[in-house]
Amino acid sequence: MNKKLSISQWIIIGLLFFGLLSFLTNESLEGNFLEKMESNTEKGEDDIRIMSILYYINEFQVGLGTVLFGNGIAFGESSYGKMIERAQDFGFYRVDIGIFGEFNTFGLLYVIFMLYVLVNFCIFKRKSISPLYTSIFAIMLSSYVLNGTVDMPYRLLLWPLLLYLIDLEEYEKKVTVR
Repeated sequence: MNKKLSISQWIIIGLLFFGLLSFLTNESLEGNFLEKMESNTEKGEDDIRIMSILYYINEFQVGLGTVLFGNGIAFGESSYGKMIERAQDFGFYRVDIGIFGEFNTFGLLYVIFMLYVLVNFCIFKRKSISPLYTSIFAIMLSSYVLNGTVDMPYRLLLWPLLLYLIDLEEYEKKVTVR
């Protein structure tokens, strides 16, 4: 089956590329991001986000299990929770490091799953999904992006449930067409 991208999909890809390029070279936010990183590196200063990424990867991603499945959500009373709180005292917040924070919390399988969902929905399935599920997906995705990490276990259950409903709808459409 040959799947070609539609014009709107190419526009979305172009906008994402342009947005990334604008972020990296934008002067109005905090100055040019690339130049800021370069000047900090020349001064011997590291970007706090780079330091956070290195800290969480070096301290917590020590075995295959933690790489694949992550370290989990930190609760303050546990020794792990206290380690995360101490890291936050130094300015190392997992929420600030985006996908690397998700990798630290939930692991590589989760990150691959979320990227697959995003790419699959935005590029390939978008046209075949009902507006109701599209709206739910958009609300969940924006909530995920705005709230940072998925800090409540029930939120983890919403993604598979929504994907199941989308696939069920597609399956029922195929069965009724035959």
